[in-house]
Amino acid sequence: MKKFLKYAALSVLAMATLTSCLKTEEDDIFDKSAAERLDDAKQYYSDILTSDGGMWAMEYFANVDEPGYVYIFEFKKDNSVTISGENKWITKLTNRQSSDPTFASETSMWEVIADNGPVLSFNTYNKIFHLFANPEDVPNEKDDDPDEQGYGHEGDYEFDLMRYSGDTLYLEGKKYELPIIMYRLHNTTPSEYLGQITQMLNNCKLNNFPDLVMDGANGLEYYVNNLSNQVVEFYRHDANDTTLKKVDTEVKGNMIATIDGFRFIEPVWLLDDTAGTKTMWVQHFKLLDDGSFLCTDDNTTTIHRMPLSTVFDCIAESNTYKNWQIDKENQGGQFATIYADIVSQCKSVLKKNFSLLRFLYDSKAKQYALGFRNDNYVGMLFMTQSYIDGNDKAHFKFTGEGDNNGNIHLQRIPAFTDLCDFLSSTTFTVESTSALNPERLKFTSDANPADYFYVDFKLKYMTK
Repeated sequence: MKKFLKYAALSVLAMATLTSCLKTEEDDIFDKSAAERLDDAKQYYSDILTSDGGMWAMEYFANVDEPGYVYIFEFKKDNSVTISGENKWITKLTNRQSSDPTFASETSMWEVIADNGPVLSFNTYNKIFHLFANPEDVPNEKDDDPDEQGYGHEGDYEFDLMRYSGDTLYLEGKKYELPIIMYRLHNTTPSEYLGQITQMLNNCKLNNFPDLVMDGANGLEYYVNNLSNQVVEFYRHDANDTTLKKVDTEVKGNMIATIDGFRFIEPVWLLDDTAGTKTMWVQHFKLLDDGSFLCTDDNTTTIHRMPLSTVFDCIAESNTYKNWQIDKENQGGQFATIYADIVSQCKSVLKKNFSLLRFLYDSKAKQYALGFRNDNYVGMLFMTQSYIDGNDKAHFKFTGEGDNNGNIHLQRIPAFTDLCDFLSSTTFTVESTSALNPERLKFTSDANPADYFYVDFKLKYMTK
């Protein structure tokens, strides 16, 4: 009996000791309560947001069907924040007919609040930013969808703070759970920073030119449409068809432009045949010094403009008044001398003020021509050959004839014949002043680099 009581007492002591040890281990896991740890996290992120100038850029997506937009936040320790943006939805606050981006700023309040974790909340109304969270009709040109009332863009204005690394904050929309990135800014202003993004998108506008080209890491060539509108589509040639085939539509609305390129909210899988086989994806693109884009996911895929031969020939694609107008203020060498002679001779012989030269395509004669304006007189000098080859070399050859006004000027203004002879006697190297949007081209003589001229793309038949 005593032996039993002894072992029973030892058992009770052992259990007490084990319980004591287990309690000690539990106490050592955290030295603060959950509430205290959450308060520390709130203070931690508040200090990060307001430190080192307190300026941050946010890559914001309201939903997966629309483009993303960059916003600039200037956080203050008094919990005020100035929010700046530049996009078409800010424009539509006052002009729903326009899709041009407008810059605007407004100051409101912010706070890091406690939920299941720290949450960045913009808790007073800011019309520049909260327009994406308003459950109101989304303004558009037609405004023909009344069912949008009560939904709007369905964007977030509160964000779970997930982690901080290398001056980058990783967040998640509190309601719709889309991933959001914020990064610290220095040595800039909101208008300057956002203006550079808008300018980059403007450089991608190709309303008057063929689509951009993407050379894929899978060895295939794709065509990129609507990059400037951030509603991107990819096409490629069907080997058995001369038309372009759309290869992916899931990327619509998923692109956001940044200061150094653009990205999609998630990887975009491209198709490599009409059967729909997916063998390649892209997501992040970096803007290169020459204005083209490099996919940093594979460091191989690039987006660039069509060959200049295709660009120059766009004036022959339709009966619209597309033309390349010669810049009379930026010329060199023999070309500049001949141009000055044309102006002088028109004034002395015809008593007219010569104003412009342009390359165009006569759809009736089905040939290229060098058009001109001399006061109210317009005319053309016909060419049997005018093209740019695959090596960006331009070749011109004139027929020696023109329309009625062209023939009169050839007969009475010797400098016109000099110009035709000069253009036909040399090969020109052609360069684009933009890697993506070739609205301005430079022609430089291979025989003498001092002989050059620029042309600018025009839509109007005649431009003074």
